[in-house]
Amino acid sequence: MKLTCKELYEFMGDYLEGNLPDDVMCVMKTHLSRCPCCEHYLENYRTALRLGVSCCNEYAEDEVPASVPEPLIQAILEARKKK
Repeated sequence: MKLTCKELYEFMGDYLEGNLPDDVMCVMKTHLSRCPCCEHYLENYRTALRLGVSCCNEYAEDEVPASVPEPLIQAILEARKKK
């Protein structure tokens, strides 16, 4: 089995969570060890995830900064109801 860079990107989240079959995980690791572009993409992906989590954890759920527009708050609350 061989993955293109584009295919690797599609599996990135599952790769980081360890949710891939062993054979796919092995192919991903091999590809990453040989492809500097994908290795760089992986590091950026990790950084984006870490920053996203830190932004979500920055404020308590009931604490909303005054600078956040009310329509945005309402849109987020409506989106949460649809989950």
